[in-house]
Amino acid sequence: AGAELSRFDAEFVSLAGETFQRAQGAMVQIWLKQGDARSGQMASMQPNHGMADDVAGDFKDLIKMQDKELRSLRDEVRKLNDENAHLRKITTDEDKTLLLWRCEALSKQSAALQGECDRLQAA
Repeated sequence: AGAELSRFDAEFVSLAGETFQRAQGAMVQIWLKQGDARSGQMASMQPNHGMADDVAGDFKDLIKMQDKELRSLRDEVRKLNDENAHLRKITTDEDKTLLLWRCEALSKQSAALQGECDRLQAA
């Protein structure tokens, strides 16, 4: 995850992490408060499995989604890096070819000019 975050300022990454932790804590508190209210209303209807199990399940689902997204982003970064390396090689090869053609053209032009100079000196 560090490589993906390296494009962001360290203070922003720290602030984002702290904000995420606060939001996560607030979500847990909300779930716990809702669980307390529901457990009083539903106690006679069904056995109390505990709000902690619900919260844990929700966090497991959240972690699975984040892992899936992280794998997807890593795959995308890998593909982009591979594509970038390929494009750099193609560009470098094209540049080399263009330079070679330019060098050959200048060599021919130089030979023609030398021939013209020799002809003018002989005249």
